Amino acid sequence: MAIPQAGMSSRALHSPSPPHQSKRDVRRSRMAERLAAMSANFAANTQQHYRAQLNAVQVDMNLILRADPYAGLPLDDEVRGLVEDMGGLGAGIGGDAEKDYWALAGKKYSAFARG
Repeated sequence: MAIPQAGMSSRALHSPSPPHQSKRDVRRSRMAERLAAMSANFAANTQQHYRAQLNAVQVDMNLILRADPYAGLPLDDEVRGLVEDMGGLGAGIGGDAEKDYWALAGKKYSAFARG
């Protein structure tokens, strides 16, 4: 332990306190941490994320191909139910990849059904 010299306060002996960060700096550092965590998660599960996106595109294609726009009836725009009726997720997809799937599945079909 250091011996205090004349003219030095006891505060000077301890490690300096971290500089005060502004709200903008705190927010920026939190966003950077969150982005780094998301990037690491994607890098660790790249195959599952791509598989979920592929499944979502295939579901949209199947929904559009099954739709009969000439039946004289309005197309069903309850996409979540249609996607679940098609079998939902493929095997081996879970976690954040499942969120990707549900975010994408049925988007193109709903735009097709609206017009």
